[in-house]
Amino acid sequence: MSSNGKVLVLDSSAFIMGLDLLNLNLRLFTTPTVINELSSFWVKLKYSTAIYVGKLLVVTPKKKFLIEVEKASSSTGNGLKLSEADISVLALALELKSRGLNPTIVSDDFSVQNVAEYLGLNYTYLSGKGIKSQVKWIWYCPGCRRKFSSAVFEDVCPICGVKLKRKAIKKTSLSKETNK
Repeated sequence: MSSNGKVLVLDSSAFIMGLDLLNLNLRLFTTPTVINELSSFWVKLKYSTAIYVGKLLVVTPKKKFLIEVEKASSSTGNGLKLSEADISVLALALELKSRGLNPTIVSDDFSVQNVAEYLGLNYTYLSGKGIKSQVKWIWYCPGCRRKFSSAVFEDVCPICGVKLKRKAIKKTSLSKETNK
């Protein structure tokens, strides 16, 4: 591991996009929920080999960090967009940062990047362009026009049953050097 404590925290897109796990000169981390999402034989072979040679550590984040990420995802309006695996990756990065390491999340998921930005975590991506703005979302019902706090846990309106939509209510532009 490098002297600055830099480590990578991988979500499923890092494995699926073919990140070369064995030739990176950094310590790699992921979570059991990410591993459980991966089904391709070749992807399983790559991560199993990386685990076997000690390059990849699979760690379950502590509950307090999961709670912190859930609060952040609720505050940004990303709660319904993050999977359990996404939340675990963000929580593990927070935990590693609290231990004095310098984690960078590898994810192509805009919601993961948005919450990482909100939490002050580094992130990068393998395809696409990544986020250009940190966004705060609000959920609303196109049927009855009610607005809901970001603490919504269902994707249907509790009043009229119509599928909720979200819209950006605040965007903060990021400098090009912020991440990646």
